[in-house]
Amino acid sequence: MKPWSKLEVRKSVLVHAAKNQDGKINVEEEKYYLLLKKYARILAPFYDVVFGSLSLGTESRLRDRVVDFANAGNGSRILDVATGTGRQAFAFAKRDHDVVGIDLSEDMLKVARKKNKYENVRFEIADATNLPFEDNSYDVSCVSFALHDMIPTIREKALKEIARVTKQNGTIMIVDYALPKNRVSRFLVYHIIRLYEPYYPEFIESNLEALLRKSGIETKEEISILHGAGRIIKGTPKAAVLKIREEGSFAPQRKFRDLACIPAFNRRFLTPFYDFMMKYAARESTFKPRLVEQARIGADQRVLDLGCGTATLTILIKKTNPQAEVVGLDADPEILEIAKGKAVEAGVDVRLDRGMADQLPYPDGSFDHVFSSMVFHHLALEDKIRTLKEIIRVLKPGGEMHIADLGKPHNSFMRLPTLIIRRLEEAEDNVRGLLPELFYDAGFEQVEETTKHMTLVGTVILYEMQKPLP
Repeated sequence: MKPWSKLEVRKSVLVHAAKNQDGKINVEEEKYYLLLKKYARILAPFYDVVFGSLSLGTESRLRDRVVDFANAGNGSRILDVATGTGRQAFAFAKRDHDVVGIDLSEDMLKVARKKNKYENVRFEIADATNLPFEDNSYDVSCVSFALHDMIPTIREKALKEIARVTKQNGTIMIVDYALPKNRVSRFLVYHIIRLYEPYYPEFIESNLEALLRKSGIETKEEISILHGAGRIIKGTPKAAVLKIREEGSFAPQRKFRDLACIPAFNRRFLTPFYDFMMKYAARESTFKPRLVEQARIGADQRVLDLGCGTATLTILIKKTNPQAEVVGLDADPEILEIAKGKAVEAGVDVRLDRGMADQLPYPDGSFDHVFSSMVFHHLALEDKIRTLKEIIRVLKPGGEMHIADLGKPHNSFMRLPTLIIRRLEEAEDNVRGLLPELFYDAGFEQVEETTKHMTLVGTVILYEMQKPLP
């Protein structure tokens, strides 16, 4: 067993965990992972205070109760899945057990490591759906207040992995929400918790016992906690659990979109009006010059304008940097004809290629800069991921990417156009603020939002980032 690096886990999250057996990306899981990492980064510094408050000061006793109920033998090997800031791991560690806590969030683990005063506990970044441990590795595996934060497919995969790595005569501890028996209490608990736990309603209405059986976990005992609002389940792996990983259980996936079929504004009849709408609705003249300016393009550098459309940005880059070699690429032949006419009229020498954003027709390390303006909100999530991987491939080490695209509305005026555009385009990931996570996960570093602009189609955000040096 080897610890995973931060980069390896990012690859696991985006490449392994969000794929099905055919190697296709599970869009729902991909969005889940991005949101999880985003909110973990925000909450990590305050997580202990928030959780302590929500548990009404009973957290320490609750963690000890889990350890008591597990009743592990002296020096047992303990795995704490989704350990967060390590509170449950520490409860096991102070009983002299050998503890490993794993979590997807490096930000959470930084807090855990800072608090750690035990030599018998260590923390590793890892994915619960693909645990980096051998079969039958742990005497006790515990997952505490984490299952309710998982979408159903992730939850099932995680439970199967927990069963796999737990010894056949070992113990599995599951701590999570439940509902009190009293009707009034049930009503109050349900409607209060759902205010701050987005996946709670689905979790509480699901059949956890059936899922445990399906995942290869046999329930032995159960006790109520938090006045009925939670429970601790004590189980053990079934005899057939070792077959689970080979059998698998994956949700069906939708197919990739053919990027060549995406015309301007997703509507072929709007192509002749593309420049008009970009000028007045998207107010491109307010942000495209800023995008070019922030790149600081050097003489003789090679620049790619990805999804160049009618080449407004391509021409601007060339006019601003006449010594640079500028290439525009788009999949739509009709709009490329308009672009070629504009380039001739502008008197600039630019190369305009037809090609796919997720299959760029250029060798590795071809460009110093890649630009993309108002392209990514047209792409489904899996296409965004594939396109970013292609961009980082064709960039030289240390090369830069500069993007202008729709983002999370930054004031109340931008909410209405955002509601409209997210129904017409693949803009959900943009308006939820997930683009920076996608950039990092593709391998970029120094990702920065440089400016935000108000437009009739929503908030347009400018980003810059760099491909790492060797």
